[in-house]
Amino acid sequence: MFAVLIKILAYLALPFAVGQYVFRPLAYTLVNLFPGLGLKSLLLAAYLLITVALIAFMAFELWRQTRGRQRWAAALTALAMLALNPYEFVWRDGLLLTDLRQVEQINLDPADYQVRVQGTDLVLNGTVSIGMWQQVRRTLAENPNIRQVRLASPGGQVSPAIAMADQFRALGLSTYTNSRCFSACTLLFLSGQERTLGPYAQLGFHAAYRLDAGGNRIASGSINRALIERFVRQGVDPDFSLRAWSTPSDHLWLPDADRLLRSGYATKRA
Repeated sequence: MFAVLIKILAYLALPFAVGQYVFRPLAYTLVNLFPGLGLKSLLLAAYLLITVALIAFMAFELWRQTRGRQRWAAALTALAMLALNPYEFVWRDGLLLTDLRQVEQINLDPADYQVRVQGTDLVLNGTVSIGMWQQVRRTLAENPNIRQVRLASPGGQVSPAIAMADQFRALGLSTYTNSRCFSACTLLFLSGQERTLGPYAQLGFHAAYRLDAGGNRIASGSINRALIERFVRQGVDPDFSLRAWSTPSDHLWLPDADRLLRSGYATKRA
């Protein structure tokens, strides 16, 4: 039975792995290389259609090759995987095609960042950087109706994060995350007037650092002290603030939702 379960998981996981880590980066690279909105949209649509076709084919093959209880096990495993939503990237990229102007707004380099508008939300994905900050400034200037910032980021540079956070606070925007929001991204989340945690939100903290000549991480004492003070000024519990910015940079502190709410860092659950 264990071997059958491994087979089922392999059939269901393969489309995710190939779509997310092969088709998607390839499509994004080509989109960045070629000019023209029509061609960019066509490349994006082609990658999505191929990924969906692979998902359908693998599901059909799994159903065809299983019998009796194995088929029920496959169906239950598939439902469990759908609950975890591993194919969210397909849905997210598909939404771009509902408004072709978004394809022009977005930097489609998956290793870098994405900035796009979805209704009254400003959606930020990827690495926090000067490039993201510059694009955010332009996007906010062009879209005065934005009310909320949706975040999904592994972190990045502190200086542009502070600049964006100050702008979000000045505009009275709310923040939301239902994904990972680590390191510099936590500064963006804290800038929200209302700060909402989605059911899959994961906030991760560690000390700011710089690299020495040998490439080793050295904690930036003055920056971390300033960030602790920033958190406390914005109403976050001092003990929480201290731990957030004193956790070694090669570790990650991941407080649960209750701790985030009790400390004043987040204001509510979705």
